[in-house]
Amino acid sequence: MFETNHCFIAEDTETSKVIGYIFGTTDTVALEKKFIRTMVPKIILHLSIHTLWHDLPSAILVGKYFLNMIVQFAPVGLDHKYPAHFHINILPGHQGEGIGKKLLSAFETMIRSERIQGMHITTTSANKDAIGFYKHLGYNVVMKAGTTIWGKSDVERIIMVKSLS
Repeated sequence: MFETNHCFIAEDTETSKVIGYIFGTTDTVALEKKFIRTMVPKIILHLSIHTLWHDLPSAILVGKYFLNMIVQFAPVGLDHKYPAHFHINILPGHQGEGIGKKLLSAFETMIRSERIQGMHITTTSANKDAIGFYKHLGYNVVMKAGTTIWGKSDVERIIMVKSLS
């Protein structure tokens, strides 16, 4: 779903296993439209044919997640100044080794080379380590709002941004 040319992978040199990755897009609005057009029908079909019958609680959770996600896209105007966004994940045993910083730096360098002026990331208040990580790398919180994505009313959705110009 993301652009394959905007992807970096961290590999353990001793085991040759993937220990982290980052991927993203330079145009969040276009990606969201593509996701709704191409992926949502497939997800709904899979939920209704398979998951609903085999694992009702999971089907309900996934359904709520996608309904909330569609409603809770980035605020209007954010996509003009910070059009790019990304997803990053480092295996727990390798967090704190500088891998995330290297991956994010490589991604930001690529995005800058494409003349993109800013990026944003969405996380939740439950992800305290990630919030600290992003703040340390120059990201600022621009929005906090309640969310029910994870089924918890005490978790806030947080959008952080960074200017690349």
